[in-house]
Amino acid sequence: MKYRSPYERRLGRLRLIRRGAIIAALLVVSLWLDGPAYRVLAVTYEPTTEAIEEVPAGDLDSSEALTRLTPAQRKARVESRDWYQMFRAVGYLPTWLLIGGAIWLVDRRAGRMRSGGAAMIVGAAGTGLVAEILKPILGRHRPALDGSLDWNPLFGGVFQPEVYGHSLGLPSSHTAVAFGAAFVVARMYPGAGLVALLAATGCGFTRLIAGAHAFSDVVLAGMIAWMLSALIAKAFTEPSQRLTALMRFD
Repeated sequence: MKYRSPYERRLGRLRLIRRGAIIAALLVVSLWLDGPAYRVLAVTYEPTTEAIEEVPAGDLDSSEALTRLTPAQRKARVESRDWYQMFRAVGYLPTWLLIGGAIWLVDRRAGRMRSGGAAMIVGAAGTGLVAEILKPILGRHRPALDGSLDWNPLFGGVFQPEVYGHSLGLPSSHTAVAFGAAFVVARMYPGAGLVALLAATGCGFTRLIAGAHAFSDVVLAGMIAWMLSALIAKAFTEPSQRLTALMRFD
């Protein structure tokens, strides 16, 4: 274990506190933005009857109201787009099994003991698993058509899954898978990090535009991925590469 002076330990604690405060602030802001983000982005958004009644009668075109698509139809239309399918697949675990598996085969042939491809698979699967575990613990439902969000009792989905274990959304599992792999790519292959993170962001956007998740569902998934990726990337980094990184002074 590397020796750390009292001053270095104090700095480490301060960094940890600062990061914790930033994470808490981001979560609070994302929770506050849940409603506005759903109303702006989700194609499934349907205002409540009270909100519709507040609109002056002259502002509603009767023919348009009759031909207006239902939320399910709007969702099906956007989900049929090629760009949607592409970004949606970034949050699909088998996508990273294929990509990571291919890189693992290359690393194995090159004689590398620890493969970045294997790290991608662990990042995607591990972060997705953590998201699935947190869902019944936190117990928040997916957004309703009007953007409202209902909460179950804490741990309700764990102890009473038949009552509280359905339609849970916090955090988003698909976004967690996407960012779990993308952050590992960014840490282990910096040159490809921007592309991977853009792809993961696109996956999160598909969950928002389809109305499947609230904004904070996506943000929390990204935070979990960011924290886990640091541990995973370190575990899969060759000892020689760690030593090289420690010896850099630039």
